Amino acid sequence: MSGPIFLFFSELVQGVDPGVIWVDSDHFNANPAEKKNVQPEPLAGLGGRLSGRRVVAVVPGTEVLLTRVRLPKTSRANIEKAVPFQLEEQIIGGVESVYFALGQRSLEDGWPVAVVSKQRMNRWLEDLSALGIRPEAMVSEVDLLPLEIGVWTLLEFFERFLVRTAVHAGFAVDAGNLELALESAARGGEHPTRSALRVVNGLTEPLRAMDGVEKLGLTVTIEGEHEDPYVFLARHYVASEAINLLQGRLSQRHHWLGVLRPFWSTVALLAVYLGWIVAQRVVEDQQLGRQIESMDQQIEAVYRQAFPDVRKVVDPKAQMKLFLNDKNNLNLKPSSVKSGFLDLYGLVGPEIQKATGVITERLRYQEGKLEIHVRCVDLQQLDQLKERLGNLAGLSVELLSAAQDDQGVVGHVRIGVGGK
Repeated sequence: MSGPIFLFFSELVQGVDPGVIWVDSDHFNANPAEKKNVQPEPLAGLGGRLSGRRVVAVVPGTEVLLTRVRLPKTSRANIEKAVPFQLEEQIIGGVESVYFALGQRSLEDGWPVAVVSKQRMNRWLEDLSALGIRPEAMVSEVDLLPLEIGVWTLLEFFERFLVRTAVHAGFAVDAGNLELALESAARGGEHPTRSALRVVNGLTEPLRAMDGVEKLGLTVTIEGEHEDPYVFLARHYVASEAINLLQGRLSQRHHWLGVLRPFWSTVALLAVYLGWIVAQRVVEDQQLGRQIESMDQQIEAVYRQAFPDVRKVVDPKAQMKLFLNDKNNLNLKPSSVKSGFLDLYGLVGPEIQKATGVITERLRYQEGKLEIHVRCVDLQQLDQLKERLGNLAGLSVELLSAAQDDQGVVGHVRIGVGGK
């Protein structure tokens, strides 16, 4: 998985895009042994490398105040509401002019808070938005310094110094005020008391600006080989140890909610439409179920009318078919023909089915007579059908009517017991 691309905002860099340069973490992650060959580049050289990549924006530590508040134990949402009132006296210009971002709560030191000007934040986000960039995080460069518990870490960063005193704690200061800032931090209660100062990235120049550092009781150590400070900071970034300034309405989640908000009415209408379709389908299924139940009851009623002696009806269609098959296998004589519905239809049904193109449209049984409405191709076929039915032993066949239309001839035939 590819690492993030770091975008650094800095007004101290000359000759590149207005204060923005970038470092691709895949370069030094791929081969740490070649870290000296990794260099930051102007934003114009980024090209299409952002496709599918995460972006971390890094802003100057001089623009972000890292502080802490101590509040009674409560939910994070309540802490977010209380922080502005807690820090109101420390904010020049009023709490309405700044953003507050919370870090992870420490049981000993309370809630870490990052404070940054709204004007600055909006400008940084506008610059990135103009390039089509939406970072996953925006952090202070101070939070990128390597962290060692019990030790303050110092890095010379061009014309200023970055000092990290703990998780989510530290400050940035220009070279002329470094000693004063260290003294104030060592004697004040805002930063944890430490006895060691680690100067990283292999530079000794900071020592020249700290003539009175021994008076602060700090033991100075110098570590590492020098490399570009932007690459050095990018290499030591740990997301869990940095306060992401993009919180609340500036977070990625809030951003996507804003993107989707114009489509909410469309989604709501679509949901209503789909709900209406589902409800309509449910109603139709219920109606169809009632119709099927009614038809089953009618079928059973007809079956019981034809077979009054049957007590149990399980499957009227199958039971009737079985009875007709049994009737077809009988060698009936005139004296043995009965006038029941199934008796009559058991005789004429097979003959009608044998006639090509003849369709039974309607049946009616009443008082021992079976009336059949059949559709034939023409009058000749109807006459032939009447003749075949009349040749059946024990039956009388009468053609009551014949009507011709565009689809052929419809004949009304009455069949009863009697005749040959």
